[in-house]
Amino acid sequence: ADQLRSTTGRAGRYHYECMGDEGRVNVLDRVWKQRDDLLGRGEIADLLDPVTPPRVDVVRKASWLYGKTQDDLVAMCLSGELLVADDQPFDLRKLKSCRRFLDKHGGDVDFGVEEREMAQRGWFRSRQPQFITTIRRHAL
Repeated sequence: ADQLRSTTGRAGRYHYECMGDEGRVNVLDRVWKQRDDLLGRGEIADLLDPVTPPRVDVVRKASWLYGKTQDDLVAMCLSGELLVADDQPFDLRKLKSCRRFLDKHGGDVDFGVEEREMAQRGWFRSRQPQFITTIRRHAL
């Protein structure tokens, strides 16, 4: 995901900002910017091989995050920055924070109900943009 613009990334950042965890917010901002530069702008080529850099193609794609209910979508938002890989109990404030983020900033992530003719018609959805980076070594 393009975390700088995605629902999951921005909801995670919002949570840490609300918790007053400025250190984590700054790290996320820095890491996402570096990731965007390396993969989303193709700057990784010179790091991989400065002598004969690979060909790097980047395509930005629109995609969506879906849930049958608003709460389903809130839970899906946790798949971004809010899940932890340690033995600490899950912090329910993360769910509430995601919901507040969608209530307050939903327009920024195109939060709404899917109206297109598709399997998820009528479901809640929000924007989850992706960038797809293809790296080809020794490509002409």
